Parts: sequence; C-alpha cells; structure tokens
Amino acid sequence: MKLLFTTLTMMLVPLWAMAQTNYAPLLEEGKTWHYTYHNWATGKTYTFTDKLSGDSVVNGVTYMKYVSHDQSEPARLLREDGGKVYMYDTRKEAETLLYDFTLSVGDNVENVQSELPDAEVRVTDVNNVQFQDKSLKMLTINECMKGDEPPYDPISMSQVWVEGMGSAGGLFILYLPNLGSFVKLDYIEMPDGTEFHFGDVIAGVKTAGRSEPTERSAVFGLDGRKIQNPSRGVFVIGGKKVIVK
Repeated sequence: MKLLFTTLTMMLVPLWAMAQTNYAPLLEEGKTWHYTYHNWATGKTYTFTDKLSGDSVVNGVTYMKYVSHDQSEPARLLREDGGKVYMYDTRKEAETLLYDFTLSVGDNVENVQSELPDAEVRVTDVNNVQFQDKSLKMLTINECMKGDEPPYDPISMSQVWVEGMGSAGGLFILYLPNLGSFVKLDYIEMPDGTEFHFGDVIAGVKTAGRSEPTERSAVFGLDGRKIQNPSRGVFVIGGKKVIVK
C-alpha cells in the first residue's frame, strides 16, 4: 500500500506542476498595459500606460505595486494566488477579489454587480486563445436575467477577460458595457519587450467544448467586446479578422 501511494504521488506531482505552469500569470514585474481612452463628450482620444513595479508587504502578505500613468503613489496593491487576482486598497485598508480565472460557464461573477434589478453578471463562454506559443483562457462575461438557463441570451454587450492580460478595458475595468466614453486595452508590453496586442490575441480564439455552437457566429470588436449587430468596421468572427463594409 505504501508503495502504491508513493507511485501515485510521483505520478500526480508532475501533473500538478504542469497545471501550474500552463497558467499565464497576470502579475509580473515590469509588465506594462497600454491603453487608448476616448472621451465621448469632447471627441478626443488619448493614450496612456500603467505598470507593475516593486513589492509591498501588508499584514505579512506580499503585494505588487500598481503604478499609475501619472506616477502618483499607488493606492492599490495586487497579488495573485491559484488563478485569482486580489486587490488591496490602501485607502480603505481592505482586500477584494479582482479576477477569478477559475470560473466556468454559468458561474456568477460575484465581484461585478449588474445595475439591473433582475439581472446578474455571469460567465457565458469559456474559450482557449492560442497566441504565439501561449495558450490563454478567455472568459466572456455578460449580464443575464436571474434564473436564466443555457443557452444564455445576454441582455447587454459582453466584456472579455483574458488570462495573463486582464480585461478588454484594461487591468481594473472588469465590466463596462459603455457606448460613450471608454478605455480600451491596446496591448501589453512584457518585461523583455515582447508585445501582446489584445485584438490579435482574441483573433486567435479557438472554441472549446460546449461554447463552440454559439462562438462560431459570435462577433467581437477589436477591443474584445461581443457585438450583437455589427455595422461597418473590422471585427473578429470565428477567430478571424473580417472587414464589414
């Protein structure tokens, strides 16, 4: 029995290590997020960057420092554990869950609340994104009516989370179906200078499992948001860029 236990342990440890290796961490020293901000009122567009730099210890827990584009003292600290990303607000002295990449189709996104009284934010699709040599998990989240069963009929525009990158709106905009002013994640610059452009990443989506029937005809904008009625422009349909004239 002892020999059997030892053998099973030796077999499971490599599998556990492989699972840990396959996860693409969101938080890495020197990683920089590049954004475009469009102001609906003025019609002007701006670009800016945010990055992670340095560590900070709070109550014995180590966090990475978020450095805003204006170089102000970081008010938010971040840590990552088991596919979940936590944020510590130094003003409120409290930690909250920011991302949970362990969620599956049908799971409620507890840390994002719907503004509609009879709706809740839910994971409606889970896909594998193949980009260069990386396989990234992509979650599509949407507002759905409470008690709704699959196949879901979303009641607003979707938001997309990509493992290792964050959301289509950047690091902190988890869900913002806003048709006016908006922040769009353009690309992430890795510490070694490698760039991962968000539009190119979601263009490499490969549907997985039960998501396949709905995602074949799903239309995404280059900012990662699912579009119900596309007009003119460049879109991602079936994992390929398509120009609609």
